[in-house]
Amino acid sequence: DKDSNSHMSAPKEKVTIVDTVEYSGLKKGQEYKIVGTLMNAEDGTPILIDGKEITSEKTFKAKKSDGKVEVTFTFDATSLAGKTTVVFETLYQEDLKLAVHADIEDTDQQVAFPEIGTTAADSDTGENIANADETVMLTDTIFYKGLVPGQEYTATGTLMDQETGEAILIKEKPITAQASFTPETIDGTVDVVFEFDGSELKGKKTVIFESVAYEEKEVAAHADLSEEKQQMFFPEIGTKASCPETGSQMALPKKDLTITDTVSYHLVPGKEYKLTGTLMDKETGKPLLVDDKPVTSELAFTPEKAEGTVELSFTFDASALQGKTLVAFESVSYQEKEIAVHADIESEPQSIYFPEIGTKATCPETESQTAPPKKNLTIVDTVSYRLIPGKEYKLTGTLMDKETGEPLLVEGKPITSEKTFTPEEAEGNVELSFTFDASALAGKTVVAFESVSYEEKEIAVHADIGSVPQSIYFSEIGTKASCPETGSQMALPKKDLTIIDTVLVLCQEKVQVKSELFLQPSIFYPANLSILFNFCSYSFSYSFGDRYPQ
Repeated sequence: DKDSNSHMSAPKEKVTIVDTVEYSGLKKGQEYKIVGTLMNAEDGTPILIDGKEITSEKTFKAKKSDGKVEVTFTFDATSLAGKTTVVFETLYQEDLKLAVHADIEDTDQQVAFPEIGTTAADSDTGENIANADETVMLTDTIFYKGLVPGQEYTATGTLMDQETGEAILIKEKPITAQASFTPETIDGTVDVVFEFDGSELKGKKTVIFESVAYEEKEVAAHADLSEEKQQMFFPEIGTKASCPETGSQMALPKKDLTITDTVSYHLVPGKEYKLTGTLMDKETGKPLLVDDKPVTSELAFTPEKAEGTVELSFTFDASALQGKTLVAFESVSYQEKEIAVHADIESEPQSIYFPEIGTKATCPETESQTAPPKKNLTIVDTVSYRLIPGKEYKLTGTLMDKETGEPLLVEGKPITSEKTFTPEEAEGNVELSFTFDASALAGKTVVAFESVSYEEKEIAVHADIGSVPQSIYFSEIGTKASCPETGSQMALPKKDLTIIDTVLVLCQEKVQVKSELFLQPSIFYPANLSILFNFCSYSFSYSFGDRYPQ
């Protein structure tokens, strides 16, 4: 072969074979003609390209009786992969056949067109599916045919992007591998091993191109983007977690809660895979434990197409998760070997948020949790929240009667209030006001219940009838005055008199009691004790004018 300068040639579109013919016994100065034909070494028939034999002829004048001459064949050899050819030569003087060299087994006359085929496999899965992680090891087994035994060859592989047809670059360098070998027979196999960082190849379908060279000259190649055996696939998955009850990534902390993780995949169809999920505590970065056990789920599925989605559900007790954020980690395995993983603790689509609210009710008039039982009273409930910012929420409040545990009714209607707000930050406060007739609530305690909803779905609630910060106390007092000297409610009209008023206060906070004495004109205690003595038995009518007893 002209390019390789050997008895091997790559089966390319344009191949030139040079047959050097040595002769002896010719007449000096005489014109001769050599005609060559390319033969199939396997069956001894002429090689046909497009139905025609490959021939060449050379006319020359012998300068000496002994010498040599080159006969050149140029043709399309793409169909000759795996074949070995033999050049037959015939010497003519005009139309007279003088000599023939037609030995089908003469290796000096042979040119082989080696053929190679490859099968790629991942070292972990043993198949053409690999996990796109930091350490990927691929083995490409090259099956060769038509190599000349006893010679040293170099097999070189390159990882190609099937979509673009270009070499895949990692850190701007192509992914290649080499193996040197010396075959003992014309047919055999050799392994080319790739080891590289494949973390950037998620979702990629690659093809390994192989080339075999002899003395740095290519003698065989296999470069077919559509060849499935040369392909290596790096699966990819993406996940989005949601709560079916709220239709969002926010969930209520309740006992039997279901979280659904929708996993989008890019896989080789027709194979059975196992999807495994684990719920992680974002704060700790470790698996969420419920009753000391991690919350996991798994599902076996066989995709009909390369791309699609599958849902994985988790049902667990989430009642203690108020204020927490969970992240769903997912892994896909094939034949017990992990081939794809999506595990990012900071991934927002993988996250489930358990919003948290806390409330503190106050009376603006008293600046405390104690309120006067009056007609137009305003109660303000300050709600602290932990929510996803940038979304619109509705805050709804209801005043509850602590004694009955039922909504407080005024004129037969519950006392409620609502407010729409959009927090700019995850944590903050919002105020909700209730204005109502509280004149009949002396001695009562009311509790503010609050609920936050998103898109008409309740996502957080603070409803504890025993909560002190949520309570408003309506104070009530009763008094009984007495004179210590008489031990009764009757007193002597004297200069230094002490009256004690015993005040019963119903209140939940520290209070100051202020007392004043008022004159009650409708009750008269005359100075004459004898009249007072008969007070219980008789009725008297007196007119004192402007004078009243002190």
